[in-house]
Amino acid sequence: MKTLRTLLYGFVLVGLSTCVDPYEFEFQKDTEENFVIDGYLSNEHRVHQIRVSRTTHIGDFNGVVADYVTNATVVVIDDQGAEISFEHDDAGVYKSLGPVQALPDKAYKVRVTLINGTVYESNFQTLPEAAPMESELIYELGYQDVLVNNTIQEEQGVKVSAVVEKGAENQFYRWEMNHYFIIESDAGPGFRNPQEQRGLTDTELRFCFIKDYPPQELYLLENISNAPGDTYETEIEFIPISNKFEYVFVVEGRQLVMAEDAYRYWEDIQTLAENAGGLFDSAPFPVIGNITRVTDNPDGTVVGLGYFGVYNASVDRKFMTQASLGIDEEFAPCTVPPSPGGEPRPHQCQDCRLYEFPENYENSPPSWWGY
Repeated sequence: MKTLRTLLYGFVLVGLSTCVDPYEFEFQKDTEENFVIDGYLSNEHRVHQIRVSRTTHIGDFNGVVADYVTNATVVVIDDQGAEISFEHDDAGVYKSLGPVQALPDKAYKVRVTLINGTVYESNFQTLPEAAPMESELIYELGYQDVLVNNTIQEEQGVKVSAVVEKGAENQFYRWEMNHYFIIESDAGPGFRNPQEQRGLTDTELRFCFIKDYPPQELYLLENISNAPGDTYETEIEFIPISNKFEYVFVVEGRQLVMAEDAYRYWEDIQTLAENAGGLFDSAPFPVIGNITRVTDNPDGTVVGLGYFGVYNASVDRKFMTQASLGIDEEFAPCTVPPSPGGEPRPHQCQDCRLYEFPENYENSPPSWWGY
């Protein structure tokens, strides 16, 4: 039977930060369309999000046609029947209507109702016990070997590690990593630093606070309980030095403690990425999460793709400057290219508000920045 190369695009930005490389999958031509539901609820009192997408055919935009589901009804339901509503924000991401959190004495599941009435649900999930210690990151300047024009060269960067304490029981971790920095428009207004433009609105800015694109990797750890109370370091990521380190660079690590079944799911996804296998191929194996179609599925054999979890979360952030790293780098200034004629168009080098990133906070960074 003729097969179609398709791609499960929902895993590109699981979310939610969870950041996994895109994977290619094989589906039979007459296979039912697959929907992807990914997200979680945690003990953090904040806005949570769930992504809904569908498997798509390879296209001309970076090899994939993004096919987000933007008109579904998304709720998280606890075991007492109370609902937490989510509304669509952008690119298939549904956000809770306000800050919400998981409580230790409740169980939760996600329910997604498509516009045609088809319903998908996860199974119920409960909040796992907290880790023996909250998220703690450490960093140091270092080097790694990279291949450039068939030659091994050393690249300078920052090695970020997590400090983990062993507990009385095995625990299962995933880290969501985010990066933030200050970007400068060198041809912009003549402010000398971000403080000089504090409070300005609706005007060109020289300095903007940016949330970068998330790393396309999956960070997992199974913490074996063979020596409770001992601590050790596990390397999370290596960040090459670039102009993003010109002023302040922030690494945020959200440590997620999860149940073993959730961990095994992400472990299988990681293995699938490493082996570049297909979701339904015999090699390596199918990856099934906890999403099932409820409508017209009495025996529960029709499943969706993805995973809804309930995790115990803690966050640590490290603020880095060139001084704290012991470096003194100068970076080439941003320049405005010559105009081909006519009225010159606004340029990022003149106004940092024009830079496009997952978040451009302009002159209003998150409250934790302390700006």
